[in-house]
Amino acid sequence: MFPEKEIVKLWLNSRGYLVVGDINAGKNKVVDALALKIEQGQLSEVVHVEVSVSVSGPGDVAHEVRAKFSDPLVEKVIQKFTQKFSGAKEVKRLLVTNAPAQGIMDGIEIMAFEKVLVDVLSTLDRQNYADPTVRALQLMKYLLLANPEPLSQILVKLQDNKTLSSQGMERFVEFLLQRPETKRVFAKGQPITESFFASSPITRPEPLAKFVLKSLTTRSFNLFLKELFKDSKAQKFTKKSSPKQKSLRVFLD
Repeated sequence: MFPEKEIVKLWLNSRGYLVVGDINAGKNKVVDALALKIEQGQLSEVVHVEVSVSVSGPGDVAHEVRAKFSDPLVEKVIQKFTQKFSGAKEVKRLLVTNAPAQGIMDGIEIMAFEKVLVDVLSTLDRQNYADPTVRALQLMKYLLLANPEPLSQILVKLQDNKTLSSQGMERFVEFLLQRPETKRVFAKGQPITESFFASSPITRPEPLAKFVLKSLTTRSFNLFLKELFKDSKAQKFTKKSSPKQKSLRVFLD
């Protein structure tokens, strides 16, 4: 069984399904997986699952759906298989793919393989698994993704070799900036905050002013100005103002 099918099987198992994979339907027709949910000794749910994943780019999802779910031989072997059990005989259809199409297509639910992979990785424990696919996922999770330095190195290398685009890296950084952990890092102040802003375009006067005005409430803005005018540079600036003009400090006191 291909690794992507093993991952989908593990995902279905975690949701209480018994999975039978690679069912031969004849004439080179194969059902990727049949997911069975058995409750109180009866078959309560049947899902015909097909997996279509490609690292070189997704193909025609509509074509995959027609070919894999509408074939008479496939439908016949599934019906024959489910007749062995008492209970539900209605067969749901699920296509797991990395193609952009999502939702329902002609009665077929389409699930993103990326979501399945995230679910499997996030719930994978440290048990000793004999399956090489599961073991590989364990190594990736606990030795790579869980360690900041190797994770950052692989992200940089992915961008260097164009696997991860600049736009993709920007979206990743934007997501991180929304995390409370990132805000705690900035709250620590020096030297992390200074090194981050040192080469940032936001340090230019106009973007910085817009950022401050947009981000702060009126009360926070007043506190910001009070703190700002404690600095010697700001004090020198206020001394240069015309004698007829009131200093900004007057409005803050």
